[in-house]
Amino acid sequence: MGFVFDETNVKNEITQMTAVVTEYQSIFTGAVKNPEKLLDERNAKLKSAGIEKVQAELQKQIDAWRAENKKVSRVPLRRERHEAAERPNPGTLCPSVEGKNIIRRKEETHVKPQNLIYTFVSYAAHYDTPWGHGVAVDGIDRTAALAHKHGIPVTWIVNGRSVPVLRERIAAWHAEFGDDVILQTPFFIEDAGADKEAFKRRLEEDWRIVREAFPWVRTKVAARGKIYNEVIEALEELDFSGMWGYCWEQVWWDGITHNGIPWGSWYVDPARYKAPHPGKGRIVACEWTVRDLNATFHSGCPVIYSTDPNDVLRAGLCDGGNVEYWKRLFDVYLENTAHNDQVFFLQQQEAHEMEFTERFAVFPAEHVEACAGMLDLFFAYVASCSVTLTTVPRAIGMYGGANAETAPSYMLARDAGGRPQTNEYTVTLGGTAAGPWPKTFLYYDKDCQLAFADGECAPRRLRSYVGRTGMHDDTFDARGPQVFVRGYEKTADRIVMTFEIGHAPPMPFGLAYWDDLSGCEVEFCSEGAAAKIILDELVFLRLRLTGGPTAVELRLRRGGELIRLSADGEPGDRPSLREPAEGDDAGRERLLIRHVKALIAQSLERDVSLRYLAGEVYLHPKYLSDVFKRETGVNLSDYVTDLRIARAKFLLRKTTLKIRDVASMCGLPNQKYFASMFKQRTGRTPTAYREG
Repeated sequence: MGFVFDETNVKNEITQMTAVVTEYQSIFTGAVKNPEKLLDERNAKLKSAGIEKVQAELQKQIDAWRAENKKVSRVPLRRERHEAAERPNPGTLCPSVEGKNIIRRKEETHVKPQNLIYTFVSYAAHYDTPWGHGVAVDGIDRTAALAHKHGIPVTWIVNGRSVPVLRERIAAWHAEFGDDVILQTPFFIEDAGADKEAFKRRLEEDWRIVREAFPWVRTKVAARGKIYNEVIEALEELDFSGMWGYCWEQVWWDGITHNGIPWGSWYVDPARYKAPHPGKGRIVACEWTVRDLNATFHSGCPVIYSTDPNDVLRAGLCDGGNVEYWKRLFDVYLENTAHNDQVFFLQQQEAHEMEFTERFAVFPAEHVEACAGMLDLFFAYVASCSVTLTTVPRAIGMYGGANAETAPSYMLARDAGGRPQTNEYTVTLGGTAAGPWPKTFLYYDKDCQLAFADGECAPRRLRSYVGRTGMHDDTFDARGPQVFVRGYEKTADRIVMTFEIGHAPPMPFGLAYWDDLSGCEVEFCSEGAAAKIILDELVFLRLRLTGGPTAVELRLRRGGELIRLSADGEPGDRPSLREPAEGDDAGRERLLIRHVKALIAQSLERDVSLRYLAGEVYLHPKYLSDVFKRETGVNLSDYVTDLRIARAKFLLRKTTLKIRDVASMCGLPNQKYFASMFKQRTGRTPTAYREG
């Protein structure tokens, strides 16, 4: 929980704040000899104090002071580099290609920046290859300087021969910036002769070297793009926790074919290294580098539409002075924290591609400089977004601690505006398709992977991981059944429909309904289906087909911010949407109450009196009051008050509106009376509720 001003702690907090600000002022006036050390000490004290209101202004002053003192590097004034900020900063408007907003303000879309987990990985292994020999020390130093400048820890991929060369460097970076290491495995076929026991012996020896050099390493993570069932089995047998190197949708490139796998992180099935474990596995998969989900899905070019600096530079999507494509892509991932507990954004750049020396000259010098410029710009942007900055081993620990099995991933992927050039690189695989493409919803869990293009109810892609075993050419693609919609009804306060699904083999399945769903909530969906609204733009239904025809009813109701309460405070009854039969007085009364509830929801900002409501439905006030109490179990006036308090709680927590504006929007323009009623109902004042 964030910092809260209340009667018991305010004096102590003011004293701490005064001390912090006084010491910062002494830095700015030159009254201390070692300002950098004191700045970092103050950062830590500020974090422990929980004081967030002064952070932004102090950071501006510190940055200005540091700009005048070039010898001091920038260490952001914010929470520990490896941990999420507990409260998101106010939202910013992120321009799209057309100059419109690619996402709305964070407080409106409930973006949770701390749920985005950013990790940066760099290859720091020893090589003996036609394109380089030894350890890319210059590239490693350059990469480290760029990341650490922005407070970003680096996960270094090492092997047994690079550890002695890098031991002192990485140990120092671990102590100062939180850097960590993961282990490059030998090639299972090329180095171990496809012998699992020989592979394990090589892996154990290299890990012994890592542990002797870096005794603080706790989580064992392996790294390699060429993955097989035997590799995952060996990692489990040696108590590893993660496998870095998975490449969503990639085919052939660098000898890696991973089409069919999920993106992000998931538990690997050792018997099917491309599929999620049916339960809780022991190895967490990590991407090689994040892909543009929208562009990759529509173009089939995951290598070009990615966060790999070299690939993006060669495709003309970014350059040393412009990373707007990456920023827009990052915003898409950030936006999806609104409905995901964890969104992983892993980026990778090989250190041997960050130098131009006699040891390594994979790319020309100007290419290296351009990649350095891209990373510098992007690191600055990532560090400004209050996301979780951590390392791969820590991220794997977070995933394992939060998820008993592969967690569902809900990603509304928008066109990030990347338009590659036509050149020798982009035509290598037969050309690169370019957008614009429709926004697309992508989903996976332990049983399936689904994709829906804007406006489509049936999945354009259906992958079933249930009962599938082939790992070489199998992408797990399944053919879905025909879907029809009947009984579609859309009014100002309601959307109703029934999906009719034809014959299909038993399999995991999903449906989507696209529309402006602002203020909507799911009132009902058929048993066996689970519904979730995504960013007020679609509702996604997850279900399982059983073999025969299936009907799935969905009802949406406007006023999603309002909680319909019964007498005991629980959600109220869901009214039937069918007209009552002739002579069905009880049915007519239920229909009447449904209509009255809709009137209340639409009129809360006004004086919703019993007389007003009775006039709207042409009934005597006493009769309406009796029917409402009989049908709902609660007095009509109490029901209105409960709805007003529910709306007030929503507005206090989800917006920055002033208290008087919240009161007015809830139909209680007298702020003093509103505050008194709110405290009577909740036990807290509106201000205390907002801050708590």
